[in-house]
Amino acid sequence: MLSNIRANYDVIATFGGEAPAGEVVEWMRRHNPSAIPRNHKVEEALAAAVETGDLSVMERLLAVLAKPYDYSQAHPEYDVPSNSDSYRTFCGT
Repeated sequence: MLSNIRANYDVIATFGGEAPAGEVVEWMRRHNPSAIPRNHKVEEALAAAVETGDLSVMERLLAVLAKPYDYSQAHPEYDVPSNSDSYRTFCGT
């Protein structure tokens, strides 16, 4: 958390409080992954592997996560939280 706050201050200092939009977008992409291991996708991959022996779901997840800062990959299914209102993680998010 502290590193994120420091990074935000660093970008403001770097750009003097104002920056061209393209530079800000590039800075954000260097510091924010395009894909993260969302709980519902990890659980989906584990269930497919355990219940049916289908490792393709896990392989796809691992391929996306192997290059988390690669914005050229098209993986919209990994970009959004679960669309289920009833889905809850252990921490309640």
